[in-house]
Amino acid sequence: MSEAALSEKLGVPLDAIEAWEADEREPRSNRIQMLAGLLNISIMWLITGNSNGTDHIEQTHDRPEGINDALGEITQLKETLSAALEKLENLETRLQQID
Repeated sequence: MSEAALSEKLGVPLDAIEAWEADEREPRSNRIQMLAGLLNISIMWLITGNSNGTDHIEQTHDRPEGINDALGEITQLKETLSAALEKLENLETRLQQID
């Protein structure tokens, strides 16, 4: 995918994509999530470089491309919800400790 196409799909200026690639700026978290979904890789791989980025997707060649894309999106949503739940639980614990 070209930088211009990625820029259009993410809804950010082309110079933002170029700055991300040059490590001059970092994308916001919502853009990281969108980028991972577009590239069909895990957010953790995108951020850390650990694993091959596709461990969360069952690799089968007989599936239509759209199904693997949807499975990748489902996995990303699960990761997002899991992180949100953890934050919510931490906040609840902090609030319960306030007397």
